[in-house]
Amino acid sequence: MKKILSLIVLLAGVTMFTSCSSDDATYTPTPKLEIGAADVLFEAEGGNGSITLNTSSAVTATTDADWLALSVSGNKVNVVANPNITLNGRSALIKLKAGETEATVTATQKSSIYGIPSLEYEIADYQASLDIDVVHNQTVTVESQADWLTAVFNEETSQIEIVAEDNNEADPREGIIKITMGQYTDEIVITQIGLLLKPEVEILKTTDDAASLTVSVSHSRTVTVKSNDDWITATWNARTNVLTCAVKANDTGWRRTGTVTLTSGPATQTVTISQFDFVKDVQGNYVFWYYNSGWQSMNVVLSATSSTEGTLTWKARYTTVDAPFVMPVTFDAATESFSIENWLDLEQKYSRSADNTVYTLSVYALTAYNNGLYRLPASYIPEITASLYEDEETGTIGFEFDGSYGQYEFYGLRIAYGTGGYDGYVGSFVTYPYCELEKQ
Repeated sequence: MKKILSLIVLLAGVTMFTSCSSDDATYTPTPKLEIGAADVLFEAEGGNGSITLNTSSAVTATTDADWLALSVSGNKVNVVANPNITLNGRSALIKLKAGETEATVTATQKSSIYGIPSLEYEIADYQASLDIDVVHNQTVTVESQADWLTAVFNEETSQIEIVAEDNNEADPREGIIKITMGQYTDEIVITQIGLLLKPEVEILKTTDDAASLTVSVSHSRTVTVKSNDDWITATWNARTNVLTCAVKANDTGWRRTGTVTLTSGPATQTVTISQFDFVKDVQGNYVFWYYNSGWQSMNVVLSATSSTEGTLTWKARYTTVDAPFVMPVTFDAATESFSIENWLDLEQKYSRSADNTVYTLSVYALTAYNNGLYRLPASYIPEITASLYEDEETGTIGFEFDGSYGQYEFYGLRIAYGTGGYDGYVGSFVTYPYCELEKQ
């Protein structure tokens, strides 16, 4: 029996030795923790999550991610994710241990999503509202930086709703809307146009005949029109945005002007109608005022040969001269003026009937020079203009000569007469500092 027992012991020892020296050693893995529940998928704005473990041992939890905060309560790990302000998603590994058992859970957070169609918008001057779509996955807040703008964010429609007060000024204005999503901020620039009421032209000119005049009007609000004179009938076409002015024939004998007032919101504009023509109103008798050792005058006749052409005729009244002097003129109804051209052709010669002496009558333009007057050569002067005027204080109407020629400012006319050249003239009269035709 002793031999049998020893053999068994020996065989057992050999067996143990053989097992310990074998190259096929066995590995016993660390037991895994059983995860009961895990809520660690986070939106971009962050929030709270948790992991529940099926264990009765003390639990520890660690992570290398600085955007996660972990705390343990019993067999539950609380996970807090900070907002993800980047446009990229991210993930992090959470290591869990209970006793000798371990587990890992991956936490994932979505990227931020944010977008608006534009940062610049233009709105109307009144009853202005604007809805701006916003793509987002975080809470959006908006704030108006202008007292005439209000802005709110509608969570249901994901829109910024903007309302502007009426802009009653002609100039446009800008306001800023500040939009915030998480750590993102943007500024939306809102430009509100100014109140618009602008006729294409502000003065309509026509002849003395009855006429219908039209003008287009740019506007942003409802327009009403009113005639301020009984000879003008004003109507407004809201479909074509055109003001029509029907004017009666002018039989006053002189130019007349009237006005039509356009109103749009608080804005008003005036369109002036000027009605006259050369043949019926402008031609006639005038007094030409000039200076010659004191203010003097002489009669002048402005005659129309057509609607645009005519003559200006006067007599140089002086002790030895009594002859007509004729200037051709061109009338311009658009500028309400007439012009005298071709100065080189204006020198006129005539003979006195008493002694048959040949006199030359010439006209020159004058400019200021060295505190005096300087005669401009005719070649320097393309034309001299006489513009229509009406003096409300004195009630006078007529034409006033004006114009400037390069560096030369027009001061008046010199009309000279004599038997030789300019230096040999025996008389002249000068208009200074202006010359004027006053209608009779």
